[in-house]
Amino acid sequence: MAFLPKTPIGKWSIFLFIICILLNIVASIVSSIQEPVVIETFYRRMTVNISAITGLVAMAGAFILGIVSITRSKERSFLVFLVSFLGFLALIFLIGELIF
Repeated sequence: MAFLPKTPIGKWSIFLFIICILLNIVASIVSSIQEPVVIETFYRRMTVNISAITGLVAMAGAFILGIVSITRSKERSFLVFLVSFLGFLALIFLIGELIF
Protein backbone atom coordinates (compact mmCIF):
# COMPACT_ATOMS: atom_id res chain seq x y z
CA MET A 1 0.00 0.00 0.00
CA ALA A 2 1.40 3.37 -1.04
CA PHE A 3 1.29 6.46 1.13
CA LEU A 4 0.44 9.04 -1.57
CA PRO A 5 -2.38 8.62 -4.11
CA LYS A 6 -1.57 7.84 -7.73
CA THR A 7 -4.90 8.53 -9.42
CA PRO A 8 -6.20 12.05 -10.17
CA ILE A 9 -9.40 11.42 -8.21
CA GLY A 10 -7.37 10.36 -5.17
CA LYS A 11 -5.25 13.50 -5.46
CA TRP A 12 -8.39 15.65 -5.62
CA SER A 13 -9.68 13.94 -2.50
CA ILE A 14 -6.50 14.86 -0.62
CA PHE A 15 -6.65 18.41 -2.03
CA LEU A 16 -10.23 18.90 -0.80
CA PHE A 17 -9.24 17.57 2.61
CA ILE A 18 -6.43 20.13 2.82
CA ILE A 19 -8.87 22.88 1.78
CA CYS A 20 -11.23 21.71 4.54
CA ILE A 21 -8.48 21.94 7.15
CA LEU A 22 -7.44 25.42 5.96
CA LEU A 23 -11.02 26.72 5.97
CA ASN A 24 -11.59 25.43 9.49
CA ILE A 25 -8.38 27.12 10.63
CA VAL A 26 -9.60 30.38 9.05
CA ALA A 27 -12.97 30.00 10.79
CA SER A 28 -11.23 29.43 14.11
CA ILE A 29 -8.94 32.43 13.72
CA VAL A 30 -11.75 34.75 12.60
CA SER A 31 -13.94 33.52 15.45
CA SER A 32 -11.26 34.30 18.01
CA ILE A 33 -10.60 37.76 16.54
CA GLN A 34 -14.23 38.90 16.35
CA GLU A 35 -15.75 40.50 19.37
CA PRO A 36 -18.40 38.53 21.25
CA VAL A 37 -22.01 39.28 20.48
CA VAL A 38 -24.84 39.22 22.95
CA ILE A 39 -27.43 37.56 20.72
CA GLU A 40 -25.86 34.74 18.70
CA THR A 41 -27.56 34.29 15.36
CA PHE A 42 -26.48 32.80 12.06
CA TYR A 43 -26.17 36.22 10.42
CA ARG A 44 -23.98 37.83 13.09
CA ARG A 45 -20.85 35.89 12.10
CA MET A 46 -21.23 35.27 8.40
CA THR A 47 -17.49 34.96 7.74
CA VAL A 48 -17.11 32.20 10.30
CA ASN A 49 -20.27 30.43 9.16
CA ILE A 50 -19.44 30.54 5.46
CA SER A 51 -15.90 29.26 5.95
CA ALA A 52 -17.03 26.49 8.32
CA ILE A 53 -19.88 25.35 6.06
CA THR A 54 -17.63 25.47 2.99
CA GLY A 55 -15.06 23.40 4.88
CA LEU A 56 -17.70 20.83 5.74
CA VAL A 57 -18.83 20.67 2.11
CA ALA A 58 -15.19 20.24 1.05
CA MET A 59 -14.86 17.39 3.52
CA ALA A 60 -18.00 15.74 2.13
CA GLY A 61 -16.55 16.13 -1.36
CA ALA A 62 -13.27 14.60 -0.22
CA PHE A 63 -15.20 11.65 1.22
CA ILE A 64 -17.17 11.10 -1.99
CA LEU A 65 -14.10 11.41 -4.20
CA GLY A 66 -12.17 9.10 -1.89
CA ILE A 67 -14.85 6.43 -2.08
CA VAL A 68 -15.05 6.78 -5.88
CA SER A 69 -11.27 6.56 -6.09
CA ILE A 70 -11.17 3.43 -3.93
CA THR A 71 -14.00 1.64 -5.72
CA ARG A 72 -13.61 2.62 -9.37
CA SER A 73 -9.94 3.52 -9.74
CA LYS A 74 -8.71 0.87 -7.29
CA GLU A 75 -6.73 3.44 -5.31
CA ARG A 76 -4.91 1.83 -2.40
CA SER A 77 -3.06 4.69 -0.73
CA PHE A 78 -3.06 5.28 2.99
CA LEU A 79 -4.01 8.96 2.70
CA VAL A 80 -7.09 8.25 0.60
CA PHE A 81 -8.29 5.66 3.11
CA LEU A 82 -7.65 8.10 5.96
CA VAL A 83 -9.46 10.97 4.22
CA SER A 84 -12.39 8.70 3.39
CA PHE A 85 -12.66 7.61 7.01
CA LEU A 86 -12.47 11.20 8.31
CA GLY A 87 -14.99 12.29 5.68
CA PHE A 88 -17.33 9.54 6.82
CA LEU A 89 -17.06 10.81 10.39
CA ALA A 90 -17.74 14.39 9.22
CA LEU A 91 -20.76 13.17 7.28
CA ILE A 92 -22.12 11.41 10.38
CA PHE A 93 -21.56 14.64 12.33
CA LEU A 94 -23.41 16.65 9.68
CA ILE A 95 -26.34 14.24 9.65
CA GLY A 96 -26.45 14.35 13.46
CA GLU A 97 -26.48 18.15 13.41
CA LEU A 98 -29.30 18.23 10.90
CA ILE A 99 -31.42 15.65 12.74
CA PHE A 100 -31.09 17.11 16.23
